[in-house]
Amino acid sequence: MGESASGAVYQTEDEEGLMGVRLSKDVVKVAGKAMEKNLTRIGAYILPISEQIHVVITIIMRLFRSFETK
Repeated sequence: MGESASGAVYQTEDEEGLMGVRLSKDVVKVAGKAMEKNLTRIGAYILPISEQIHVVITIIMRLFRSFETK
C-alpha cells in the first residue's frame, strides 16, 4: 500500500493546539484495498468451496479482460 496508506490517517495539532486525527481523501481507497487484501487471505478459511471457485473464476475473467484492453 505504501505511502498513500501511511498518509491516509495521521495525528496533528489544530490551530488551538489540540491534538487530533486528520483523514486524507485517500482513506476510503486505502481501507478498501486493505479489506480486499485481508479477505483474499482469509477467504479460503471462511468461504465454502463453491464461493472459492466463483472467486477464482472472477479473478481469471478480470485478468483476461485486462489483457484485452492493453
